[in-house]
Amino acid sequence: MEHEVGDSVQYLEGWIDVLGNGLLKKITLKSGNAQLGKPQPSQNVSIWIKMMHENRKEVEDPQYISFIIGEGDVNEALEICVPLMEVEETSLILADVKFCYLSKECQNGSLPPGTKLLLEVKLLSVTGRSLEEKSESEQLELISRVRKKGNDCFQSEEYQLAIVYYNYAVKMIESGFTDDLNAMKKIFLEEKVKCYSNMAACHLKTRNLKETVSCCDVVLQHQPHHCKALFRKGKVLALEQMYPLSIIFLKKALAVEPGHPEIKQEIDTIINTWTKKKKLNCLENSESDSRISMHPLFMSISWKWMLGVAAVALGSVVVYKWR
Repeated sequence: MEHEVGDSVQYLEGWIDVLGNGLLKKITLKSGNAQLGKPQPSQNVSIWIKMMHENRKEVEDPQYISFIIGEGDVNEALEICVPLMEVEETSLILADVKFCYLSKECQNGSLPPGTKLLLEVKLLSVTGRSLEEKSESEQLELISRVRKKGNDCFQSEEYQLAIVYYNYAVKMIESGFTDDLNAMKKIFLEEKVKCYSNMAACHLKTRNLKETVSCCDVVLQHQPHHCKALFRKGKVLALEQMYPLSIIFLKKALAVEPGHPEIKQEIDTIINTWTKKKKLNCLENSESDSRISMHPLFMSISWKWMLGVAAVALGSVVVYKWR
């Protein structure tokens, strides 16, 4: 789908919410050449870019720039969205100002926090070797660099953005991964485990419990005694009130790191919570039984039943005496 750039861009259909939180969105204005494909990590791209306010007023003059995907030489809006474009494609990126930090206007603080900027971008060309054409050591260096960007975002509490970088690193690992586990491939696998472990931490921070467990399961598939994965999965199971299973995973984590104070405290907290829940359920069941026994209908049935039993018993006695 192609769009004309107008004043009311927020009403255009087809926006992709890249981070899932509305802070970084992309829409295609003009389709690119599918045969030329999309840029890959470590390739050099040339783009034309115009940065504007949401009302279309220019922030900076249009310019041509080149950068290498994954090197971190441009702002995060471009670093993340340009790899989603095809060559000759023109797109519009709606980004929170914090993702445009390399802009001069953003750097000097003239744009207040929360400001949204529009970046009109055309991908002109892609050159250089793809990731698969590089040596394993070069690939590993790039993957590690991308993962560390995710770590920086995590430290800044930009959890959704961190997940994007971790996913990006995982895709690079899996694109060239084989079953032949030589020494270098084992290092790649360790990088993959680190990415999934960190993604689990991000998902737990944002209370995305299903994805937390999913990432932990990937980690445990490769490293069954990974303490952090066991601990995080145990915490999620407790939040879902699956207390017995939660304690099992937490005790496994404690076996890996005996005496770890945070794990011990978590186990104690869950046991106390579980005990209180059981007592509360017993009390509620007891009160429910009491309410049923005191219900007028139940009481009338009970008295009628007792009177009937008494009459039958009395009748039996009289019949017996007259025999």
